Amino acid sequence: MELMFYAVPAFIAAVVVAIAVKVIRRFLELRQAWSSGLTAEARCLRTYTTTSRHSDNGHATTTLHHV
Repeated sequence: MELMFYAVPAFIAAVVVAIAVKVIRRFLELRQAWSSGLTAEARCLRTYTTTSRHSDNGHATTTLHHV
């Protein structure tokens, strides 16, 4: 029974550490890709906008998306 008090928290800690490592690796990959400056030729098929209002100050933000 004592094993449960050690094994379960150790398992949870190991899962949290594994997820953290994966997130950090992905972040570093993305940062490297953005800083390398590599580009790819593409064609814009359509565009659309989304508008969101901020509840704290009432301002609206419009974002243009390219597909």
